[in-house]
Amino acid sequence: MSELLIEACLLGMCSSFCIMTLVKMGAKEHLQIYGVKLVSQAASCDFCFCFWVTFFVWLFIVIITGINLADILLPIVSTPLAKKLTS
Repeated sequence: MSELLIEACLLGMCSSFCIMTLVKMGAKEHLQIYGVKLVSQAASCDFCFCFWVTFFVWLFIVIITGINLADILLPIVSTPLAKKLTS
């Protein structure tokens, strides 16, 4: 159980770093303006944007490190942390 919480905290911190970098580079604003309607709406909602960034960071980590796919709940658990860290 504690391993899941540690992984969720690390994923949340990595995701919040990626979110702040994307916002700083203007990628989020670019997605809101030029993205397809669904992507534009997801980028406009802070919680949705945090979830999708967290999900893709988790997917990247799973592909690179080979962590067990059973930890599918990690993006869901760490999204509120990433949202809190970026606000």
